Amino acid sequence: RGEPSADDLRAYFVAAKRIIHQRLADFNLSPKSIADALQCSRATLYRAFRAHGLTVAAYIREVRLQEAWRRLEESSPHASIAEIAAACGFSDSVHFRRIFRERFDIHPRDVRGTKRAMATSLPSSGLN
Repeated sequence: RGEPSADDLRAYFVAAKRIIHQRLADFNLSPKSIADALQCSRATLYRAFRAHGLTVAAYIREVRLQEAWRRLEESSPHASIAEIAAACGFSDSVHFRRIFRERFDIHPRDVRGTKRAMATSLPSSGLN
């Protein structure tokens, strides 16, 4: 069939992003599993992401880290960081803590519960 067209690569990119968001917690989510789901080669998948200046692995990691931030922020101050990491597809909580800190320059424990704390500490606006 030859090389995929630019339109094909765009379609693979969009579909791959959808799969990544849907299967974020899947520890086995990988470029191979995504390519298999899309019925394309890994090389084609890599080209689709490269056309957007991204790699598949980096995109998966960033989406997972962003989701972990959101969950930590909205969690109780005593929520399990390991459980939140696992819910976002990180099987190793030590690795998760390290890459979270590298990415955001803050420890996950320092994000935990911050949105809830701010919401409960804000003065009433009188609009309720």
